[in-house]
Amino acid sequence: MAELIPTARDVIAGSGEVRLTARTQVHAGTGTEGVGRWLRGVLWQATGLPLHEAREPDDTGGDGIGLRLDPGLGPEEYRLVSDGTGVLIEGGTAAGV
Repeated sequence: MAELIPTARDVIAGSGEVRLTARTQVHAGTGTEGVGRWLRGVLWQATGLPLHEAREPDDTGGDGIGLRLDPGLGPEEYRLVSDGTGVLIEGGTAAGV
């Protein structure tokens, strides 16, 4: 598993994978727009893929990345889910995301 900072408190491993492709889109929900711009830039540098911005969460398809806030999480807590529907990163604040 890749190194995560901060370290995850719990990891629940499942099966499956999400591949980034030229069709992959990132949807940044309200309050995570800056994180979305940063993530698209970092992943573009690492992969050369454009990773366009999705207008709606459902537009990301099965290989998309969704970013959103979850007020039930602490300020820098996060939840990362990767499954057949894509990747979802939730945080208590943008810093958590």
